[in-house]
Amino acid sequence: MSKINLDSLKTGDILLFSAELTFNPISWFAKLIEVFTKSPYSHVGMVLRDPIWISSEMKGLYLWESSYEGTPDPQDGKIKLGVEITPMEQVLKKSYDSKIWYRKINCPNDKLTVFNLMKTHSEVYDKPYDLYPGDWIEAYIRKKGIPTIERYFCSAFVGFVYTTCNILSKDTDWSIIRPSDFDDEKYLNFEQQCFLSKLEKLK
Repeated sequence: MSKINLDSLKTGDILLFSAELTFNPISWFAKLIEVFTKSPYSHVGMVLRDPIWISSEMKGLYLWESSYEGTPDPQDGKIKLGVEITPMEQVLKKSYDSKIWYRKINCPNDKLTVFNLMKTHSEVYDKPYDLYPGDWIEAYIRKKGIPTIERYFCSAFVGFVYTTCNILSKDTDWSIIRPSDFDDEKYLNFEQQCFLSKLEKLK
């Protein structure tokens, strides 16, 4: 099993997960994603390193995601079903039975700026997980429409962050993005000079 040095992960890098069924209700939704998309990926999140622009105490490595971890979000102490920030150590501990892959983001320095991240954070803070069946059906059939900003499943959330940080094109419909899209990129249109490195296994 190859392992990455976690010190090399930086803000904007992607983690992809393959779920194991647990008592966590989101794991069942995650498993359905694998089945219906015919891919090994059930969840995706974005790495944050030292997000002290949220809190001066938040130093270290975190995962920005839309999920349910069942533990307090370090930025406000709330337990959430939706957009949350989770310490990476906790992510890896809770995912001990899961397979995890990573891809590193490569883009100009004017994309993942503190200004862009703070603006995006203000728009997604405390937003709920998308459990609306219509949104799931539209994502499954790739029906383009007006992407929602009121709720997010995991891949829609990462797609939104990438779009608002000008990594993906402005016309991206993040609501129909699947976790597997962050592997094959068929439905991702990157802005010039932005790309993800090859997929590698984390654990």
